[in-house]
Amino acid sequence: MFEGGNFIGYLHMDGTNLSVSLVQEGLAKMHFTAERGNYYKQLSAAEEMAKNAKRNIWKNFVEKKETEEVSNITWDDGVSLLENTTILARPTLRGQQFANT
Repeated sequence: MFEGGNFIGYLHMDGTNLSVSLVQEGLAKMHFTAERGNYYKQLSAAEEMAKNAKRNIWKNFVEKKETEEVSNITWDDGVSLLENTTILARPTLRGQQFANT
């Protein structure tokens, strides 16, 4: 048990991996360190099932979209974007200007 109250490890009982069962029921979630473990595929699949079924801790879970499509935007000056145009933006610090790339 870690200071934050987290248990990171595998718990087996009567031949059953309870860690996978807890994740599958939405009573626990997979820790990022599981990627290096022997049960990563099982835990990952179990977590995906729990998310899709909205079980317990995942009941209000909403998958974040990586990108949003933009189509048919027209600015006041009449300039418009074509459908499915990809727009790339990067943040700048105050006082810096955009460089032509």
